Amino acid sequence: MHKFFKNISIIKKLTLAYVLLILIPSIFVTASLYRASNKQVELEINYMNKNVLEQVAYSIGTNVRLIENIGEGIQNQSRISEFFQIADFAKYPFYFDVYRKEILPVVSNTIQIQRLNFKNISVFYNNRKIPEGYDFFYRDDRLAHLTWIQDFLKSKDQKRWFLLTNEETQEYSGTKNPPGSSPSMPILFVQKLHTNLGKYLGFIVIEVSPQDLFVALEESIHHSVDYFLFDSTGRLIWGRPPTGAISTITKQTSPAVTGGTVYVEDQLYMYQLLDPLGIYLGLVIPHKNPIPFYMISGPTIIFIMVLLASLLLFYIFLRGVFKKFNRNLEIMDRSIKSGFNERIEVDGTDELAQISDKFNLLLDKISMLIEEAVKRETAHKDAQLKALQYQINPHFIYNTLDIFSGKLELEGNFEVSEAITEFGQIIRYNLRGKNIYASISDEIQYALSYYKLQKLRYGDRLNMNIEVVPEIEKLPIIKLILQPLIENSIIHGLKHPDGKININVRFFMDSSQRLIIQVEDDGLGISQRRLVQVNSLLGNKRSSSSIGLANLSERLRLFYGNDSRLEIKSKENEYTLVTISIPITGE
Repeated sequence: MHKFFKNISIIKKLTLAYVLLILIPSIFVTASLYRASNKQVELEINYMNKNVLEQVAYSIGTNVRLIENIGEGIQNQSRISEFFQIADFAKYPFYFDVYRKEILPVVSNTIQIQRLNFKNISVFYNNRKIPEGYDFFYRDDRLAHLTWIQDFLKSKDQKRWFLLTNEETQEYSGTKNPPGSSPSMPILFVQKLHTNLGKYLGFIVIEVSPQDLFVALEESIHHSVDYFLFDSTGRLIWGRPPTGAISTITKQTSPAVTGGTVYVEDQLYMYQLLDPLGIYLGLVIPHKNPIPFYMISGPTIIFIMVLLASLLLFYIFLRGVFKKFNRNLEIMDRSIKSGFNERIEVDGTDELAQISDKFNLLLDKISMLIEEAVKRETAHKDAQLKALQYQINPHFIYNTLDIFSGKLELEGNFEVSEAITEFGQIIRYNLRGKNIYASISDEIQYALSYYKLQKLRYGDRLNMNIEVVPEIEKLPIIKLILQPLIENSIIHGLKHPDGKININVRFFMDSSQRLIIQVEDDGLGISQRRLVQVNSLLGNKRSSSSIGLANLSERLRLFYGNDSRLEIKSKENEYTLVTISIPITGE
């Protein structure tokens, strides 16, 4: 869909946008007005029933809170907590009086204060030294065989409501409802008893009949409305629902929801969760007939016809505008193909004319910038190459050195004559032709000439070793890479008058087929502070105009771009290692 919309013309996009954003939404608005009118009738019918549902839920919730207050009131009595911990009726008979005068009145007063009807209250304790048979006090092992009690005691919950089935009721109380009667199982509230330090003492069970807990249903709901209570599994708890109502709701709703409405055929089911009982209060409200469609179909048809007519006029207008727009696009395309020579004719002052005028100005600017960039790049490159390549001494020195060398050889001063000859080779290599590239072997010979010249000065204090793989000797590199590195090692490594230096030069290919050139010496090295300054200097494109490392770094960047690397590692008074990494290229 995205690819289709991207490739169609703008006029089709705008027309499609009109249909999607105006025409279709208008039709939906009309349908929505019909549904809204019908919904308003339903809302008015259901408004009062919703309020009744909330009031009844609140009344039931009030009764639930009163029952829970009884359990919390007994739990919070410190005398009861202490009694269950230390009472020993067999060893200390006076606890009979304590129970009669202190414990029983506390429980009785707590019950009376709440003023709520319930079937029974039982306190189950784990102190085996307290006998049973005293009003509502029992040992907790009496209910130890009940699965739902075991699950509650193992959980972290402090209180829980239980709606027992017929079988669970029979297990709990030993009684069973008469055959054919409506469910009248007791509803139980269970509250754990423990000390302030969390020690388990037992639990309280309060039995409440559905009639007492849900008395608000009989008092508040109109007789024409069916009400019922059910859990998330579809089990009926209380009331008189229509046949199949509960199963219909549980199939269409999730147990996790707290309330809502569900339409089924001609009935509206409204329900709300009673927390913390975990059951739903449901109502059945007759579904009213909606407003007949014919009452609003006439104006709707007229409205849709007006929209279709406006769509036709909108398309005709856009077609005229985009005809001119497409003509300008053709001119732009021809101008690009012809080298920005053709210009668009500007007609009028509207937005399309302004775009055409700006496009013409842009073409003029592009042409001017291209012309200036070509001239500037050509001049800049020539100047850089000449300035970097021919910074060594002038050409006439080479001929003069030949004269000096020949004179010295005639006089028998062969050592000086050879040195001058080597120096002449350096000058010749530097001035030889206009080619900026040389083979690795030529670059090594040039470096050896420079070394022999320096050897004449330093003697045994200077030694150099060159290692190169024969297979790469003919590979081309730019000139004057190796000599500046050797010169840098000699200048900075032999500052001390009695110092000696060994220079190791290595040429090899790494695993990524890049040429690696390393020059390592055991001279004075570089301090950490100075090393940071040197690396910063090499990273600056306008760092220096000298023929040293900065010059070399700039030439590497110029000819090999960002694909080249020049790195310096050093430790003061131990070593200096310069590594160059470049891609291999032809002349």
